[in-house]
Formats: sequence, structure tokens, C-alpha cells
Amino acid sequence: MNQSKSETGTSSPFSAGVVDGISTPPVWVGTANDGVAMVELTKTGSSLSGSLDITAIPENNATTTRSEHIAFTGSVDGTAVTLRIDGAFGSVGSLSGTLTNTEMNLHVPDSNSGTMYTLAMRPGTVEDYNSKVGELQSQARQALTDLQDAQAQASQEAADAETSGQIDSSAAKVNSAYGDLKGTLCAGRLQLLRDRPRDGAR
Repeated sequence: MNQSKSETGTSSPFSAGVVDGISTPPVWVGTANDGVAMVELTKTGSSLSGSLDITAIPENNATTTRSEHIAFTGSVDGTAVTLRIDGAFGSVGSLSGTLTNTEMNLHVPDSNSGTMYTLAMRPGTVEDYNSKVGELQSQARQALTDLQDAQAQASQEAADAETSGQIDSSAAKVNSAYGDLKGTLCAGRLQLLRDRPRDGAR
């Protein structure tokens, strides 16, 4: 990423500049709610424009990550900042917060609870963002591995239970057959005893 200033002293895209006396870095990185965000700024006077990149682990699927890239415009007045966006965090029209030369805090609505949380961002680099994205992706891969292991274990337990049930069923059949055989033998012996001539009988 190139950083330069124009001959007139105004800020060029993604270069550090001064807004209302505040020297503001061009790249900001922060984490919140199982995600990481990066803001890249272009400043012209008190007007802002740039892009917002977000990568997060969806609440309903911890085995993957989801990324968004959104352009924005905005403005800064003292330390108060407003970013007008379309598509991020559901369909939020704008984000407000504060901006200094060392931190950017954006108030973000939680689409699940309806409450607000603060996305705290600090000066950083694209490499910082990519590194944090890599950590999220590793976390998601581990969750996928854990899920697959749990599924494999459940399948094995089900197979073991089925095998055990088959063995129990076979044992029950053997016991039943053995019982039937004993009954048959006993009945045969009784019949022989009945049929044996008694002493003195002709």
C-alpha cells in the first residue's frame, strides 16, 4: 500500500492526513464478536471515504468464516465520526463513533440481540488484518475437525450398540433353542419311562 501526500498538502487515498487537527492513520484493525474488521480511509477535508472489510465466524455455524467488503462514505467533526454504509451488519445505514489519532470506536448493532457493542479499532496494516483472519480460519477449521470427530465417535458408538444388540439377540436365540432342546429331551425321557414295562407286567 502506497502512502504519499499531494503537492498541495491534502491527503491522498490511504495516506495519513490531518482532520480538524487530528493526524489519523489510514488503516485501522479491530476485533469483536468472533470477527475481525479493517477500515481503510481516504480523507478530503472533513469528508471520509474508503472501505470496510469484515471476516467473522457465523453464530449458527462455527466451522466456517464469512467475509464482506463494503465501500463507505462519511464525515468527521472533531472526534465524532459517521460512516454511511450499505450491506454491512445486515442492512445498517450508518455507523457512528469516535476517532482520534490512536483509536477508532464504532457503535455497532448486534443483529441477534438488538443491543449495541463497541468495535474498538487501532492503527494497523493489511498484514495485521490478514493475520487475524488466519487465526479465525484456524479456529473454524478446528471446530470442523472437532465436529467431524464427534460425528465419527457417535457413528462408532451406534455401530457398537448395533453389534452388541445383534450378539445379545443371537445369545437369546441360542438360549431359547437350548431351552427347547432340554424340554424335548425331558419330554422324551418321561415318555420312555411311561413306556417301560413295569416289573411283573407281561
